[in-house]
Amino acid sequence: MDPRKSYLLSWHPHAFVPALQVTAMLPALFSEQLAAALPGGQVPVAFPGLDVLVATKPAFFLLPVLREVALALGFISCSERSLRHALRLPGKAVLLMTGAVQEVFRTRGDTNVFCLQRRGFCRVALAEGASLVPVVVLGENRGYRMLLPDAMEWLHSATGWRAVLPMGRGVLQDYVGVMPRRVPITVVVGAPIEVTATRSPSRQQVAALHASFVDAVRRLYDEHAPAHYKEHVPLVIET
Repeated sequence: MDPRKSYLLSWHPHAFVPALQVTAMLPALFSEQLAAALPGGQVPVAFPGLDVLVATKPAFFLLPVLREVALALGFISCSERSLRHALRLPGKAVLLMTGAVQEVFRTRGDTNVFCLQRRGFCRVALAEGASLVPVVVLGENRGYRMLLPDAMEWLHSATGWRAVLPMGRGVLQDYVGVMPRRVPITVVVGAPIEVTATRSPSRQQVAALHASFVDAVRRLYDEHAPAHYKEHVPLVIET
């Protein structure tokens, strides 16, 4: 990816503990400056020349201490205002989990469910001329097993209260606990979808970019999933 441009990376699925969000807490993996400052300077850089930011819930920035910690680790608010401000600067890459909590509710070990109903991220990419990059995380759906997912989703739709009941593994056994299961995870970053900056994109332009993104995600999954999973794990895209 060209460090003279800006990128919006939309990754799926949003699991209970997303692999990329944990990885993003180690900024040296993404920042050449931080990597060079570490002893030996041998830390790998995922995106050379790019300053990678992770978009998360605005609530994390309401408390003073938590806000400073989040900003120091490279997190920003996922509000449209924050996203557009970051993407105006060349050399910025923003990671965004566009599937949100809906993908957490739909976590299944035997299938991958990507929720792509939202189109606001496409509008932001068009408005700022940021290339849209699909990211697929294979194996993320098997780190935790969600208990009573239908009941939890009904509770959310009825009350607005978001809750999940994840089941992972323990320290000495693999059956019950809050730690994620030991499963391989593969992060696949697709080719950027180039866009032309449009100050006020129309619905048709947003819909066309969204359709291109959905197609890119499907092709990325179909190409790489067979090499990761031993058995067939279908992909369901909700649009």
